[in-house]
Amino acid sequence: MSRFLNALDNAGMLIKVQWAIIAGLLVVTAFAIDGLRRAPSSMDLHIPPDLTNGAVVHPGEVPPPNVYAFTLAIWQQVNRWAKNGQTDFGTQIFAMSPYLTPSCQDHLTDHMNLRAGRGELSQRTRVLSEMVDRSFTPDRVQRLARGVWLVTLDTEIQETVHGQPVKQVYVRWPLRVIRYRFDPQTNAYGLAIDCSPKENPPSVIDLAAEKAAAAGAADAPAEKSFSIIK
Repeated sequence: MSRFLNALDNAGMLIKVQWAIIAGLLVVTAFAIDGLRRAPSSMDLHIPPDLTNGAVVHPGEVPPPNVYAFTLAIWQQVNRWAKNGQTDFGTQIFAMSPYLTPSCQDHLTDHMNLRAGRGELSQRTRVLSEMVDRSFTPDRVQRLARGVWLVTLDTEIQETVHGQPVKQVYVRWPLRVIRYRFDPQTNAYGLAIDCSPKENPPSVIDLAAEKAAAAGAADAPAEKSFSIIK
């Protein structure tokens, strides 16, 4: 009889232990479900282009090389008039609008209308490319504030009219870039170009003056301010 009672006691103890385990698992599951519910549904990770030496990547942080690459790619497209600037300029502004701030779009549109009024866009093509040996360096991306950068692009612009070259100029663009999470569906980068600051306009790069200055043969500045409207 005592053996039977002991067996019942052991079974009762085992059931209690099992219920305790089940209760613990329910608590852990509840915490896990709550954690999953609070976790973000997506996470932005920007991988630097050069992983030769490895990289530490933090969610939501945009490395300077990525900011530079984004700026160059979008600005090249804005300045890409494949056949006729009269139509291509506006088409490119619209196509790149998810990557441009509204104020920058307005600035470019005003510039387009002014040049069109002067008859400077008809049958004109334009190509903007990065100058040779002037690609990304850390000093080309200046962090102004959290989520705000000033990116310096040294570019070559070539324009033709009816297939005949009419312009070849080297231009330095100081472009303001901001974090821009307006519509992830149309702008997965989460960045936007805000054009050049009024106090820091684009400038023509005088290669001859740069070479002379580097050789110590001239004191003239290496670049001249200009308006992109000209």
